[in-house]
Order: sequence, then C-alpha cells, then structure tokens
Amino acid sequence: MFLIGSDTFVVAPLLPSLAKAFDVSTTQSGWLVSVYAIGYALTGLLSGPISDRGNRRIILTLGMVVFALATAACAVSPGFWTMFIFRFITGGAAAIAAPQVWAMIPTLVGPDQQHVLRVMGYTTAGLSIAQVVGVPLGSLLAIIDWRIIFPIIGVCSLGLTVTLWYQIPDLHPTAAAKKVPYLTLLHAPQAFTRFLSYLAYTLAFFTVFTYAPTWLEDGLGTSKVTVALIVLAGGIGNTIGSLFGVRLTGRMTPVRAIYLSAVVMGIAYLVLAASPAPIVVGLVFLPLFACGGAMLSVRMLHLQQLDSTARGTISTLTSTVMYLGTTVAGLIGGPLLTLTDNFAAIGITAFLLSTVSALMIRPSHLRTEVDV
Repeated sequence: MFLIGSDTFVVAPLLPSLAKAFDVSTTQSGWLVSVYAIGYALTGLLSGPISDRGNRRIILTLGMVVFALATAACAVSPGFWTMFIFRFITGGAAAIAAPQVWAMIPTLVGPDQQHVLRVMGYTTAGLSIAQVVGVPLGSLLAIIDWRIIFPIIGVCSLGLTVTLWYQIPDLHPTAAAKKVPYLTLLHAPQAFTRFLSYLAYTLAFFTVFTYAPTWLEDGLGTSKVTVALIVLAGGIGNTIGSLFGVRLTGRMTPVRAIYLSAVVMGIAYLVLAASPAPIVVGLVFLPLFACGGAMLSVRMLHLQQLDSTARGTISTLTSTVMYLGTTVAGLIGGPLLTLTDNFAAIGITAFLLSTVSALMIRPSHLRTEVDV
C-alpha cells in the first residue's frame, strides 16, 4: 500500500512541474490526477466481482506487475497525452491490486473486530507513510527532475510482487461468493447512502489535497521545499491517525467517530478558506490528515459489513468511490482556485461537502466480531 499510495499521491505536488514540462495549464495538468482515478473506477467495476470468485493471490500479483510497468513507463512519456494514457493504465492496475489487500485482512486476521481495525490501520499507515516519505521525496526530486520518482516506484513494486507471491497463501472464494455481488449490495440496507456519504467525504478532502500545493507555490510563491514540508506535515498526521486513531474510534460508534472527525475537519477547511500563511497551512494539515487516517479504516470496515461474501467488490467500490471523488476534485478544483485567486472557494466547498457527508450517516453500531 505504501508503493501504491506513493504513486497515487506523488502527482499532486508534481503538477506545477508537469504543467511546465508539457506546456499545459494548471487545470489541464490536474487531469493527470483525474485520469488515474477514472482508470481505477472503470477497471474496479469489473475486477471487484471477478476477485470475489477467483484466487486473490493470483489477482493481486497480476495487478502489481501491470502497476509496476505502467508506473515506470511514466518516466519516458514524451508528451502530456502519453503520460495521460500511462496514468490511466496505472490507475486500472491499482484497482486490481489494492482492494485485494483490504479484502484479505478479515480472512487472514480473524473475527475480532478490534484486531481487524488495528490491521486495517496498519494498512492505512502504508498510505500515510507514502505521504510522509514518498510524496515529499517526490517533491524534492522534482527539483532535479520530475521523471526520477516513477522508475523508483516501478522497480520497488516488481521486487515486492515477487515477495508477496511467496508469502501470501492461496485464497479461494467461498460457495456463497458465487452470488452476483452487485445485486446483493443493491439490496443491502443503507448501502447507497453510505457510499454516497463516502463520495462527498473524499471529494472534500482531495479537492483540498490536490490543489493546495499549486496554490501555495503559484499563489503564495512558496518554495518547492516548503511545499514538500507542508505535505510532510499532512503525512505525519495521517500516519498518527492510522496507527493510533483506530484505538480511539474503536471505543465509540462509527457515527460518533464520523461526526467528531467532521467537526475537526470542518474547522480545518474553514481555516484554509481564509488563505492563511504557509506555516498555518502546515499546522492545519496535521489534524486534518490525522482525521483522514483514522476514518479510512472505520469507513472501510463499516462498508465491508454490508456483505461478508463480497469483500472484494465492496473494497473495490470503496476505492472506486474515493477515486471518483479524486476525479471530480481534479475537475472542479482548478476552476474553484481561479474563481477567487485564493483558497476561499475550495475551503468553503470542502467544508460544506464534509458536513453533508457526516449528516448522511444514520446511527448504527459496529459489531464486535467480523464475519470471516
């Protein structure tokens, strides 16, 4: 998840460099974030149900091989549209690989919900550490050449794939998984509302995350090094939330945890809407990303409990919804940023979306055991 997370998040701080390298506008450079998400969403709609009927070990390996090759190929893109195609393929490969990790956890870990949440927190931490180490490193390498980071991720991904093949056992589907997962999910209570809530939540977060580096660098004249340090602050917060936040959220109902995070994140979005100085942005990123790290595990488990026989499909749909939010964020963030020439429009929009997302969740309780 660290490597997939690095590849996912590394493009956002590279957008100013990519826009200059390919001679495109800031808005068009944001398409490279969106097309990755589109590739993920379209592929996930097919790969999710298939993974619930196949050997997860083989499916994970296939996805990681394509992911590694497509990521490395980004470094040799001669133009914007070639890069656009490679990012689409990379997103599709990630849609095959990443959901298998989430779907494997309840099966490999066991029925205890606290244990499952803890392991999911470790998985989320892999994404967080990608922000702490991978993304700032990518931002710093962009000072030398933006192309450097992609072959590094590609080679590391291939090496990890070989290790996973020998470490993970074969995981075959149960007889119940022969059902059509989409039909099952459509009949699950609150399924549509929960996924729609998650869409609003991710749209708010990624609109801020995608365009904050561009606003800091182009709007405030912040150096690349400072932008990298601000992203680092967010990554540190996300890691703290992933590793330790689940201990707090595990002691309360999901609704209370979601409401609490909405309050903290809402305040953070409003502070960012005031277009503060870079040092304030860094301080705000810390609690904002901490809430994000803590919430991912709770929301993932909450959604997986809709149907224990379709975890691959649910994990894929959850990630697809996240990348759909990323896609829309890439499309609306640019116009919002240019609308006011500061961060006010993005911050206020994120606050409204985050609040609506929390209010859509109905009161419910997570069980203490998880079906395996």
